[in-house]
Amino acid sequence: MFNLLSSKIQAFALDISDFSLKIVQLGSSSKRLTHFAYGQTEIPEGLVEQGEVKKEAELATAIKKAISRLQKGKILTKYVAVSLPEEKSFVDILRLPALKKEEISQAVLFEAANYIPTPLDEVYLDFEIINSNVRGVVGGSGRQAGSNSVCEVLIAATPKKIVDAYIRTLKQAGLKPFLMEVESLSSVRALVKKGVMHRPLLIIDFGQSHTSFAIFAGTSLRFTSTIPVSSKDLSALLMNQLKIDAQKAEAIKQTEGLWGDRKVLDAIIPALTDLTEQIKKHLDYYHSHCPAGQASQKVEKILLCGGGANLKGLAGFLGDSLGLRVELGNPWVNIFPPSSKEVLPITLEQSMAYATALGLALGTYSL
Repeated sequence: MFNLLSSKIQAFALDISDFSLKIVQLGSSSKRLTHFAYGQTEIPEGLVEQGEVKKEAELATAIKKAISRLQKGKILTKYVAVSLPEEKSFVDILRLPALKKEEISQAVLFEAANYIPTPLDEVYLDFEIINSNVRGVVGGSGRQAGSNSVCEVLIAATPKKIVDAYIRTLKQAGLKPFLMEVESLSSVRALVKKGVMHRPLLIIDFGQSHTSFAIFAGTSLRFTSTIPVSSKDLSALLMNQLKIDAQKAEAIKQTEGLWGDRKVLDAIIPALTDLTEQIKKHLDYYHSHCPAGQASQKVEKILLCGGGANLKGLAGFLGDSLGLRVELGNPWVNIFPPSSKEVLPITLEQSMAYATALGLALGTYSL
């Protein structure tokens, strides 16, 4: 949400995590995809830790190498859109009294100070009005002050020290930062069909270093959270229990998964049980903190994304455990319309790891 330049220009997307860099660039003409470049590069441990850049020069070098070694296509611009770490950011909905447009900015700053756990002068804060004609409680999440017309505002904040380190790193890599956005906002843009009122749905980004939860309802993101359960945890359990290396563990997850040898399920069931319990807790929290008028709408569907979503049998396991509909998300839903006859440039399974990057790319280039 943090636009660093005033005008909208073509840029490529860079999704930075603790263990990898994912790159996507989209181009279109007459509603057709005319340019697609993508690639993923593993980076050494220690360059980024829990979303925080620790070694700027080394990460800059890794970014330059990743750009030069794409799986397909070429990057045609120096302008870049970058994902900001979910675990270091804060996203929430503020519910304010109906105000004049010129009064909203000040009201957001005043109210946000009560919710963001970091002083406002130490974060970059952005906001977007998502609904200005709502009836319900006045104030932030959970505070009631009568039933009046209210304005709902989506806020996102990330510590300046985190963002500034990203900017310095990108500049060292010879790039020009254009857009910086919290991961969940990008993932939602990729996976949730735009222009439609949605019943609450949970998006689970099962990544290498953590798992992110994002609940979308109506036309906006409503809730986010992260937990330390990760795809790498499953690999570590398989490696330890089955005495295999990391490459073999990844192959088993994607080819056999929970449908194969019973030893695989036995090895990773502790992590999957933890994941299931965490999902239940977060859903209970969301449902118990819904504003008046939304409490009757419960999450009925889960969309999976992230590289860990390709674990064979994961959707079925979660669906059975939670009693909800669980399926792989489609990061191309807002790129190719349902009537499109174009073939996806990469498989849906490959696309799971690129959901955030594709959402970032959509935020910089209107298809």
